[in-house]
Amino acid sequence: VDMSGTNLVGANLEGAQLSELTLAKSRMSGARLAGANMRLLDLTGTDMSGSTMQDVVIDESTLSETNFGRANMQNAQILNCDGMSVVLDGANLNMATISSGFMTSSFKGTNLQGATLTATDFGDCVFDSKTNFREITATDLGLDRAELAGADFSRANLQFASFDSAVLTGAKFVGAVLSPDAFFASVQGTNIDFTNAEIGRASCRERV
Repeated sequence: VDMSGTNLVGANLEGAQLSELTLAKSRMSGARLAGANMRLLDLTGTDMSGSTMQDVVIDESTLSETNFGRANMQNAQILNCDGMSVVLDGANLNMATISSGFMTSSFKGTNLQGATLTATDFGDCVFDSKTNFREITATDLGLDRAELAGADFSRANLQFASFDSAVLTGAKFVGAVLSPDAFFASVQGTNIDFTNAEIGRASCRERV
């Protein structure tokens, strides 16, 4: 069903079952979507900034250029989605479960503390010193060419993480576990903090 351009600003959609809809370039800022099940949606260019989306499930959806800025997505599940240039600046993804691609997206000031990331691609994404990766659990995490200056990975558990050609100036890995393999080929940056980190078989060579 094509509902492109729909105005849902501030709409109450808590617990809604939204499936197989095209909502491209719709206005959904401030919408209440807690507990909603969103599957097979096209959200290309949709503005969902400031929405309340706790416990939402977003599955097999297109998220390119979707704006989730400042959205509260605590405990959200974002699964099997594909998105380029997604905006998640200031979003709360505390304890979220993510298994999706977000290449060239923006995560400035995003709270990912305690999130579980599996087969997630953050390649070419932009993060900053307010991006919180503390205590995440990640398996097969791609951060190649990402801007990660000042990002905080303290006490994170990273399995098979790749930081090839990433900018890591001032990034914090205090008490983090990077095991069994982590890839740091061509990393740029100084003052990276690995205090008490378990680095395992970290490699500065290209991944084969």
